This record gives sequence, structure tokens and C-alpha cells, in this order.
Amino acid sequence: LTQAQKQLEHLAVIDRAYIEIVEMRMGALKVDEMVIIKTVFQNVGRSPAWNFRFSSSLIFLEKSQPLKPEYLRSTPRGKGKLLPAGKELVNESPSNFHFTREQVQALVNKTAKLYDAGALDYIDITGTVQTSRHVRLYDPETGTFNEEYEQADSGNTN
Repeated sequence: LTQAQKQLEHLAVIDRAYIEIVEMRMGALKVDEMVIIKTVFQNVGRSPAWNFRFSSSLIFLEKSQPLKPEYLRSTPRGKGKLLPAGKELVNESPSNFHFTREQVQALVNKTAKLYDAGALDYIDITGTVQTSRHVRLYDPETGTFNEEYEQADSGNTN
């Protein structure tokens, strides 16, 4: 019984699926048009992820505004996909709002910030639903969303 319990613990930690965002990029900033967000996920674990789902939304803030916790409450919905171990999944989806001329200019001038906040969930080999959240800051020079953002801007210590 002890050996069986150790094997289950091994599955839960070592052999389960682990999903990472390896790239997040946005198309050119266009006034009055939605842009496409390209996100590349990779299962870096040793087993498949079942029912993999992802949600994401853009948050535009003037530089002096904090990133409030309520902005970070998106929940994955819809039918999930299988993501085999070692494989990537590319998701290309439209952004959730249109950019104004003033917003585009503010991003280029770095007087405003654009975040992508979202969540993902999936079922691992043990039948457990794994969830994680992300917040990434847009870099207008590269068109990418970086993994790190200034914690002081968020007003949240989590």
C-alpha cells in the first residue's frame, strides 16, 4: 500500500502534464480594428493534458492606474482539447476590444500599459484539474507580451 501511494505521488508530481505559455504576440496595433493575439502553449510534462482550455483578455490602463485583482478573474470556457506531452498548441484569437487612436499613441509613447490576463485549466493523468493564471505586459517595440510585469503597478501582492 505504501509503495502504491508513492507511485501515485510520483505520477502527480513528476509524470503529470505541465502547460507553459512559450510565446504570446499581438499583430500590429490598428485603430478601430481588433488585432489577433497569437499564443503558443507547450506541454512540457510527461503525460497528456486532457480538456485543455484557455481564456484571455486585454486590459488597457493609463500608466498611473493600478492593475486591480478584479481584472484577473477570467475563467476558461468551452470545449477543451487534448495536448500531448512535448507538443505545442497554437491559438490565434481576436482581441476583446478595438483600439482608439489615443490608445495606440499612448502605448507607443509608453504613457499607458496593455496587459493580457487569463487563465488555463486541464485534467492531468491523475484526473486532477490543474489551473493557472497569467498576467503579461505588452511591449510595443517587439509586439510580444512579456512574462514579467512590475508588481508595484498591480496593487496586488499575490
